[in-house]
Amino acid sequence: MQTYEIVFKIADPLACIYLHTCFGRYFFMELAWSSDHGRKWTWADWKFTNSFGCPTFLNFARDYNENTDGYAYIYSPDGNDAYHAADQFVLARVPVTSLLDRSKYEFFSGTNLLGESVWSVDLDARCAVLAAFRACYRPNVTYNAAIDRFLLVQARPNANSKDAAGKVDTRFEGGLAIYEAPQPWGPWSVVFETDRWDAGPGDSASFPAKWISTDGRTLHLFFSVDDSFSVRRAELILTRDL
Repeated sequence: MQTYEIVFKIADPLACIYLHTCFGRYFFMELAWSSDHGRKWTWADWKFTNSFGCPTFLNFARDYNENTDGYAYIYSPDGNDAYHAADQFVLARVPVTSLLDRSKYEFFSGTNLLGESVWSVDLDARCAVLAAFRACYRPNVTYNAAIDRFLLVQARPNANSKDAAGKVDTRFEGGLAIYEAPQPWGPWSVVFETDRWDAGPGDSASFPAKWISTDGRTLHLFFSVDDSFSVRRAELILTRDL
């Protein structure tokens, strides 16, 4: 068995490191945790078997320190594996003290007339937090505390983003999309998007919270251009500054 992709987050209340991964045949989400800094891992006795095929934790900075509502948030393309672009991203949440309890997971199922988020314990009630036809692929989301905005970044597949077997492969060819929102569930607005970037965007991309300036205006994009470790600096121009 092989681990395809791991996404770490330290949950301070339980003093553990958690990871979500697509394991074995790269299908569905599984959860593991370590209390000894990653030397040993314990796997949950459950996994999602519908959707959440490429999960990622919302990055709320070190030890989840920027989180204020007590929930861990998990995003994924709405598909069963990491190798197909979906039509939408979906979102789950769970109290940070109950990450191991499958019954405590809730799924974003829309907003009410007041614009407030609605959640359901029924996975089938999930709906999109962001939709883009056949373009939702391996997201990473970071909270930028200085400007109070959530930033979602993804490598965006195009017609040439294929490997020899015909599966989606953005390592050497593809676009890039960045969105921002005031809440983890949106509403999302475009910061930057292109279907053809000036480099291969890699398997995934992210803005690590540790690499955001204190004023929130300077970011560093971490990605694997052409299968190589890469970092690009980005400067945000806020509408309130214009």
